[in-house]
Amino acid sequence: MWSIDWPSEWPRIAMIAGSGIAQAIPPESIQSVVPMDSQPGLPPIHVAGHRAEFARTRVQRAESATPQTVDILVAMGRTHLYEGRSVPDVVAVVRWLALQGCSHLILTNAAGGLHPSLQVGNLLCASDVWNATGRHVASPSHPLRQPVLDPEWRARTLTQCTNEGVRLLQGTYISVLGPSYETRAEIRMYRKMGADVIGMSTALEAETAATLGMKVLSLSLVTNVLSDAVQRHLNHDEVLAAGSAGAASLWQAVTAAVRAVDVMPTYPA
Repeated sequence: MWSIDWPSEWPRIAMIAGSGIAQAIPPESIQSVVPMDSQPGLPPIHVAGHRAEFARTRVQRAESATPQTVDILVAMGRTHLYEGRSVPDVVAVVRWLALQGCSHLILTNAAGGLHPSLQVGNLLCASDVWNATGRHVASPSHPLRQPVLDPEWRARTLTQCTNEGVRLLQGTYISVLGPSYETRAEIRMYRKMGADVIGMSTALEAETAATLGMKVLSLSLVTNVLSDAVQRHLNHDEVLAAGSAGAASLWQAVTAAVRAVDVMPTYPA
């Protein structure tokens, strides 16, 4: 049995951090850290901007005279198909989190903005995920549960963000295999087909979590905008830099999402 000997009650909410996003977590909120390689069955993490650690992180649950906090379990990095990894490798962390009893999963990612109105630094809560990787977790004997993303949690998160002054947009996230960035023809195609942001993660994780009965929320930070008229070279370092610059606002959306969960254990501040 995979397990970590954490103190107190196990967090019900988990998060997977996208490229460069983990560093936005306030250091003072991190209660403890465990290396991922201490847990059997989890693949190594090598991509820049991703850390092979689990962090138990404390989030303030409410603004009040006697604030309460809740702990969430953060996977500080992820594995990608474009690294040559298998689907079981990519979704291993999600299965591990489900085995530990996590019932809610926040998937964060650095994404390219396909919709012409998007700008670098915008935050988007996915109303749907589109798996264009050519890889799948479902089968005829184990069909994909729909909807993959939890609509009630999304609605409460959007309301919570509005109340807290966090601008959170909605749209469709498309996941592609990578590692190359999109050509102008591909940008035009994905736009016409209804995608708003694009990335190289999240869809398989979301599908796996849904089949395991978890409630799933996807939050994207737009780290680059895509044009079908101007061709420019983009590299991972630029994505990481933009992710670092905008990660603090994404963490605000994550904390709003945590506060939007309807039922969960609380911890004294």
